[in-house]
Amino acid sequence: PLGLWSFAYATLHLWLYLAFDLAYDWATAWEELRTKAYLLAGFVAWALLVPLALTSTQRMMRALGRHWMRLHAAVYLIALLSLLHFWLLTKHGASPPWPDTLALAALLLYRALLKTGLLPRWQGDDGTESPERARA
Repeated sequence: PLGLWSFAYATLHLWLYLAFDLAYDWATAWEELRTKAYLLAGFVAWALLVPLALTSTQRMMRALGRHWMRLHAAVYLIALLSLLHFWLLTKHGASPPWPDTLALAALLLYRALLKTGLLPRWQGDDGTESPERARA
């Protein structure tokens, strides 16, 4: 559900930008996308979220099998692009997004330590891994 809420938020964010900032002027939208790096980073992040949202159902998970995990690994790139989008649009004098950067860095470090085996996986009370944690 968190991924789908992220997609919903990103879609609303994009729609509000197109509606209120550009008044659906597609020529201006294209020009801004070509000239403003923060817009390109945000749009690419949103575009990469589309297939993840479309394949987030149990039926699609079964249909894609092991390829589902590979596809959904794009979430790491999406997170980095979203953070880049945030950094690039931060105006001079405004608070930079350090809390978001540190949170993402901590989560990515945690995942890397789990993947390399340097950090043991959490275990349940009975000493076995839960299926959710085993997939991580």
